Amino acid sequence: MFDAVKENKKIFVRIPRTFSGNNLGWYLSYFLIRTQINDKQVLPIVIEGKDIVPPQKSLNKLSPNFAMDEKVNSDLYEKIYIIEEPVFSSKTRMDFLSQQIKSLDGYIIIVSKTEDRIATISNFIQENSLIEYTICPISFSETAIFLEKNFDMQPFEAEAVALRLDNTFRKFRIEVDPSYFTLIGQDTLLALIDANKRAELIQLAVHGLLSLIVAYDPASTSLSRSTRERFLKKICLHKIKLEESFIEDTDLSALALEFIHEYGFKIDQSEFLSPFFKSGLLYNCHGKVSFAYPYLESYLIAKVLRDYPDIAVNYFNPERRDFDVYSFDLYCEMGPGQDVVDSISRYSDFFVNAGQEKYGKESIFIKNKKIIDSSVVDIGFVDITKRISEMADKLENADNSQNIRDEKQRILDTQSKVIGSLSQRNSSKDSELEDEIQVEFFILDGLSRASILCLTLLGSGSESINKHMKEDLLKTSIDTCSIFMDIWMYNRMRIDFKDIKNSLLSDTNINAFVKSINADESSIEKIRKDLATFLAFFQSNVLMEPINRVLSNLCGIAGVPVLSPIISHYEATDINAKILQSIWLLEASPDQGFQHIKSVFQNYNGASLLRVAISRFLLDRLYWQHYQTDNSRFFANAVKQVIKRTGLQYEEKTLKEAIQGPVNA
Repeated sequence: MFDAVKENKKIFVRIPRTFSGNNLGWYLSYFLIRTQINDKQVLPIVIEGKDIVPPQKSLNKLSPNFAMDEKVNSDLYEKIYIIEEPVFSSKTRMDFLSQQIKSLDGYIIIVSKTEDRIATISNFIQENSLIEYTICPISFSETAIFLEKNFDMQPFEAEAVALRLDNTFRKFRIEVDPSYFTLIGQDTLLALIDANKRAELIQLAVHGLLSLIVAYDPASTSLSRSTRERFLKKICLHKIKLEESFIEDTDLSALALEFIHEYGFKIDQSEFLSPFFKSGLLYNCHGKVSFAYPYLESYLIAKVLRDYPDIAVNYFNPERRDFDVYSFDLYCEMGPGQDVVDSISRYSDFFVNAGQEKYGKESIFIKNKKIIDSSVVDIGFVDITKRISEMADKLENADNSQNIRDEKQRILDTQSKVIGSLSQRNSSKDSELEDEIQVEFFILDGLSRASILCLTLLGSGSESINKHMKEDLLKTSIDTCSIFMDIWMYNRMRIDFKDIKNSLLSDTNINAFVKSINADESSIEKIRKDLATFLAFFQSNVLMEPINRVLSNLCGIAGVPVLSPIISHYEATDINAKILQSIWLLEASPDQGFQHIKSVFQNYNGASLLRVAISRFLLDRLYWQHYQTDNSRFFANAVKQVIKRTGLQYEEKTLKEAIQGPVNA
């Protein structure tokens, strides 16, 4: 923002409605007062938009006394006016503010969360020649730097914690200043993350929001944070019963009146509701009132449904098209009801049985080993890796000579050609399989949802559900993930890559492509080779995606240490189940998991593609989640163990880089 105002002098900054806190102007002023513009000391002046009233309350009148001092107005200082939330609903006030802006030759920053005055704001920006900006979410790197400085963490520790926090922020749509962690001790923060306690982390943000209501409470009878939360829960219950994403403002008024009478508060209805809107927790758009912060609503819904098990079963019906995964995650952490667990287990069992009835119980990696391995031979992993690395080096080459630039452009054009060919594929052979494919996708969709819900129940509910329930859910999760991975693989094997390859690399196609990019005819064979390399690369990714995605969900959603006893004692019978169990256990308890992986893969005689995909997944997991920890060696050794019998191997340099992680990468 500082760079933006230096460059443009007068800017308008849109703040997302979901951004926590209403003090961005003051935070900005604390930063600006330590800076300089044009070798002058910056003096930030924060003014609330509601205070600007014609004709007396101008920017000068509302400025602190020191701003009028002759020394301040000398060549040594540069004033920056920060105007928070102008009153766009008042034309008189906005006209007056426009006059003030035009009369000033200094720097101006206007910040606003307003969303419903589109035309007014647009005209205001245009009339005053303001440059518009939007606040972006806090990045992973910024959170890491904050944790490193404020918690005295090592860089690799800060990045590991920041990555998990970033995942939580993104999943629950939280846009917060990382300073809300400053009141949490380092040990507490790490314990919450390691235990997968997102609800408790989110509760901290929720309590911060509810404190805003108390601060904005103008009523003579000041009400506590917990009382305000109780009323918000009533709003959530009302919306759930009506199956609406909002509440009518008339219904909200009636609900407030009922709440006031129920508890015998001596407070006016409008006074009671005012802080909810002034603090920005609720907003009214054309008579429809909604929560401004999605994570606040998800948290409150989860708490409400813990008290209403019958409503929870209906709300978390796995067949609902608009299933609320955010509230479900927090609900599971707080302790899911038995009826909800049973409902999701039955849903999973239905699709597992449907899949096994259609495709059988034998793993595709055993049953279709030869077909899958022939694809691996066609792909040629070693050659692909080498060729892709060479191309990457060329693209990163600092040499900007014409020859290098032409080579870069040719590589990019070739990659685009392969992507375009794959996306436009529409084989006539597929029409013969239309009904079968529709059934296949129906089963895949069901298994995809079932696997996520079961793993969420286990991962988020790891400390809130009993041992027997965990054991049942673990079996259901492994059965679901196993058949899901198999059927998804069957689906991907339907793609006729040979047909695509023959078409893409035909002389007619190559010549047309060479002509379209104005390449020299002498480069035809090089282009043909590059096209084949990119096609093989995309083919490998397409075929390995089912394995990678299932394992990613398994470890990312439910790979928590507290589940390791349940995972280790599970008695897997088929090869898919044993592999899933071993990878899952490696995530939850690396030392135990490595021993399982050794045992499983010493006896695995299925398709090599599975080994390659799993080794790549573990390498990626090591690089992003387990680098520079005591667990690093177990993951590195597991990678070697899994890939051992394929004839492929990773260079020691690759493993060392994964153990080092993204720090200073």
